[in-house]
Amino acid sequence: MDTSIKTITDGKIGIDSEGNEENSLPRRLKFSTFKGESFTPPDGGWGWVVCMASVWVNGSVIATTNTYGIMYIAIETKFANDHDSIAFKASLVGPIALGMIFLLGIVAGILSDRIGIRPTGMIGAAMGAIGMLGSAFVEKLELLFITYGIILGFGAACMLSTYITILGHYFHKRLGIVNGIVTFGGGVITIVMSVVLPIVLREIGLRYTFILLSGQYVVSMGCAYTWKPLLKKVNDFGTGSNNKSCVDRYLNRRIWKCKGYVIWAVSLSVALLGFMVPYVHLFKYSQILFPESNGSYLVLCLNGAACVGKLVCGRLSDLHCINRIRLQQAAFTVLGIVTICIPFVSDYYSLIAVSLIIGSCDGFFICLIGPIVFDFLKPSDASQAVGFVIGMMAIPLSAGSPVAGALFDYLGSYNIAFHIAGIPPIVGALSMFAIPKKSIIDKEDKTHIVEGTFNLMRMLVL
Repeated sequence: MDTSIKTITDGKIGIDSEGNEENSLPRRLKFSTFKGESFTPPDGGWGWVVCMASVWVNGSVIATTNTYGIMYIAIETKFANDHDSIAFKASLVGPIALGMIFLLGIVAGILSDRIGIRPTGMIGAAMGAIGMLGSAFVEKLELLFITYGIILGFGAACMLSTYITILGHYFHKRLGIVNGIVTFGGGVITIVMSVVLPIVLREIGLRYTFILLSGQYVVSMGCAYTWKPLLKKVNDFGTGSNNKSCVDRYLNRRIWKCKGYVIWAVSLSVALLGFMVPYVHLFKYSQILFPESNGSYLVLCLNGAACVGKLVCGRLSDLHCINRIRLQQAAFTVLGIVTICIPFVSDYYSLIAVSLIIGSCDGFFICLIGPIVFDFLKPSDASQAVGFVIGMMAIPLSAGSPVAGALFDYLGSYNIAFHIAGIPPIVGALSMFAIPKKSIIDKEDKTHIVEGTFNLMRMLVL
């Protein structure tokens, strides 16, 4: 039994079972190591500075990924003469970055365990700045796969992973409010970028836009510097019985024994195959159909509705009468139907309505991922369960929009691409009916620990 529980007495942390003493912290704070015990952060003080810094970091990363549809047009225009399948290759850049953010999230978490939250966040911001700055001087489209896709993507993964973790060091009772502030603030930054980015691209061009955007990651380095951890996470990797294999020491295999979790994770991956298609291609589609209209408003509507959707869904999902899986199924079904119907839209204002619906469904689906993990598994298993489902989402999120771009190159129209993109969300939603009811833990029977809360927050903001 682990007896290394630490409490603060007279301004100092008590002695653990091994005789180790920690540094002084505020007297009213009580906590334990991250081994499944309770943790009570100060719920204020310097935490509000950390919160505001996290708003900027979240906004920088999310705005970069969610406004790629605007950058896509400029990239396609710049390299149009050098490539025949330009729509396919240009649409591949953004999804590679998004895929890296999801795929390397677990790696970023391990890195923060090894070297610390603050250094990992600052390294991530530095890599983001390097990726953006390098993209400004690229003369071949394929090099953007490395600078914008891989380097920027990994940097963004480090930034997101660490700022979510540090919020849990400072807030507990106000964690929901703080998460709402960070999410909403990031959404506001994304909306502002949706309006400003087309103007900047028109006035200074793609190269200097990349240079300007690298500046927001330089500012993020300063934000990450404010993330002073209140305690260090105890790293259990590599400990335990000598009979355990290397895989067992690092990976939790228990999560794969939960049939409901496995079915849900696979269904989620299927549903996301067409998810990014409207985000990447709707801007160009509107320019083709309605050249006199401002397509950037569609990106603004997508991100604004997603921001509101997260807040509304967060409220609904806490109600005991709400089945979170059914709520997510409904969001995917509506998303699929509306995406299929995009080619039938006959005017620009109807396209704005479509953008609002898709954005709302986006907010609902993302907000529910973390809570659903807790519905299937114990909090002690939630960390890797969320990590694995994030990793499984990487490929489908990255694959959909390039396929849509290839179809446009071949057919000269987006109609078939949108029709096909709407099918996977519906298929994924239907397959969730196979989840056994007995796999779901009652909401009132669950307990909460910090490690689980961190990963819940991670999903609320992506």
